[in-house]
Amino acid sequence: MFYAILAKLRTTEEIDVSYTLLKHLHITCAAASYALFLLRGIWKLRDSAMMRQRWVKITPHIVDTVLLAAPSALAWTIGQYPFVDSWLTARSPPCCCISHSVSSR
Repeated sequence: MFYAILAKLRTTEEIDVSYTLLKHLHITCAAASYALFLLRGIWKLRDSAMMRQRWVKITPHIVDTVLLAAPSALAWTIGQYPFVDSWLTARSPPCCCISHSVSSR
């Protein structure tokens, strides 16, 4: 209830700008995640010294965290919340479970 009131207080222009920025952030992180995954796979197959670089170990976690956080921020921006909107409730847990199972390997 409280979140719905806050969402209505924001102006349409703020929502449009926020939505567009978050959407592009999410798309950029998705592309970066795929690119880093492919690049790390190539380095792993070639047994490259790059795999031992610190940034190679840390960056994917940061990118994937932002990749998962952006849709939550998008949902909040447009006023859709888990347990209120059934499609979002159904979508949220599987994404988090898949992400956790992939990152824990």
